[in-house]
Amino acid sequence: MMSPVLVAYGRIGGDWRPTGDPVEGACGACGRRAEVWEALGVVSRRFSSWDLIRTDVAAGRRLVCAPCAWALVSPGDLRRRRLHLTAGGGVGQWEWSQAADRLRAGPLRTSECLVVPVGGRKSVLPFAAWGCVVSDAGELRWGPAQARAARAGGFIRQMGAGERDLVARDAPGAVLSGLGAEERSRVRAAWRVWRPWMASQWAGVMIRATRGAAGAVVVEVNRAGKR
Repeated sequence: MMSPVLVAYGRIGGDWRPTGDPVEGACGACGRRAEVWEALGVVSRRFSSWDLIRTDVAAGRRLVCAPCAWALVSPGDLRRRRLHLTAGGGVGQWEWSQAADRLRAGPLRTSECLVVPVGGRKSVLPFAAWGCVVSDAGELRWGPAQARAARAGGFIRQMGAGERDLVARDAPGAVLSGLGAEERSRVRAAWRVWRPWMASQWAGVMIRATRGAAGAVVVEVNRAGKR
């Protein structure tokens, strides 16, 4: 199975290549043998994730292939693009609303990757891994718990909360005060699922995953008001 970076490069990388003359060798990022370039001549010295590129012991330097160099450099607007990648070669360039719908829908398959930069200044594509959401904080395996939290946040938004309300310590009182007893119970139950994520480095992605939440968002709550 090709890596997410190779899939993305094959579809939208075009003819981008590092400058300078390549040599034959093993890429320190993806491990495959190909034409490679010295990483120090490709990546900025301010690059902070050198651990992504293994040192070639024989050559005594870090080497990268064209696709991995492209992901590391992220030319043009690549650092801001939201990409939905599939192992079969599919590359979707999505709006946040599309990404949010997918995140709420359920776990990512092991043949699927979603790249969702938040700040737009960091190259996040090099961290891409199958079954994961990739953003400024790195990669996160997107499973049932993550999708459920995103749906919980979407439900809270449906009930009238804004994005600023989602980062508060307690469920939004202004929203609760306008609801009936059953709906208040459901919002509080959803809040218990949602709130822990606001203390994590994934808060930005989670908040954006609530955008465009439609009537299909479901929060499963039993009669005791627990998920």
